[in-house]
Amino acid sequence: MGLFNFFSGKNRCLGIDVGTGGVKIVELEKEENKYKLINYGLTQAKPGENWRLLDLNAGEVGLVIKKILKEMGTGNKKTVVSLPVALSFATLVETKALPESEMANAIAFEAKKYVPVPIDDVIFDWAIVDQAVSLPQDQMIKPKNGPEEKRVLVLLVAVPKDVIAKYKEIAKNANLELLSLEIESFSLARALIANDPKAYVLLDLGTRGSNIIVVEKGLVRISFSVESPDRETLLTELERIVNLYKTKYNKNIDRCILSGGSIYTPAGESLGLEEELAPLIKKRVGLEASFGNPLSRIIYPEKLKDGLEVIAPSLATAIGLAIKGLS
Repeated sequence: MGLFNFFSGKNRCLGIDVGTGGVKIVELEKEENKYKLINYGLTQAKPGENWRLLDLNAGEVGLVIKKILKEMGTGNKKTVVSLPVALSFATLVETKALPESEMANAIAFEAKKYVPVPIDDVIFDWAIVDQAVSLPQDQMIKPKNGPEEKRVLVLLVAVPKDVIAKYKEIAKNANLELLSLEIESFSLARALIANDPKAYVLLDLGTRGSNIIVVEKGLVRISFSVESPDRETLLTELERIVNLYKTKYNKNIDRCILSGGSIYTPAGESLGLEEELAPLIKKRVGLEASFGNPLSRIIYPEKLKDGLEVIAPSLATAIGLAIKGLS
């Protein structure tokens, strides 16, 4: 999707993940279709802290970013910045297949049914992701007369205009050249799934909540934010989303891929990383779970390997953003 693009990037690009609990920045360089890690930096709230980055105004967030960039020692200004799943809306819509000239108006009409705020208050984009098969073939109702109607699945994405304005202001206050804004679920899928045709559910663990993202054929199909840090709530919602996808689209999900850091209770108690959470997901949802590797397509110095691989899961969104800027 060409969502919220402003310019095209060249050679080097910053990916800036502005999350609830902090900022992660990655600088990549592209050489002959290979991505090379040039630099990275981050700041994050500690477990139990009530500090929320998104509660700060655009000027304050801009200062946080400028501080990290100064510590990184980079002079690069070209950047792609993330938009939080919790402040956006994405859903699959089944609709009649129409000529391209008619589809845009049809989707705008459909958007009014699904977007939970007035359509004039959002910027929305869409992309056809598949042919629609809501029911098994033997259960589909065929018309008595005339050809069978062809239907398609459309991914509808909407972001409030005031959110877009705030993030553009953040980039301006940080003295950055904003190439694009992208909802973090798309960046995460790009970094961890790329063009893998299988269906996966991504569980992006944050310090204040988590995102559940279903990806098939490298495309985001469902993007859902769980704001509660409670582990039971997270598992319940993960199970619900997986079952919803299986039932509605008659497709199985291959596995669960974990990303981000740990999640915590307000008291600072860890709710578990791979060793603790993966067996629970297997038991509750029936899926194997493990941390994804956003470094699999990235070249980086061997001397950084040990420390970088420890924090790599938390840099996945920023890596996906930088890759977008270099595409």
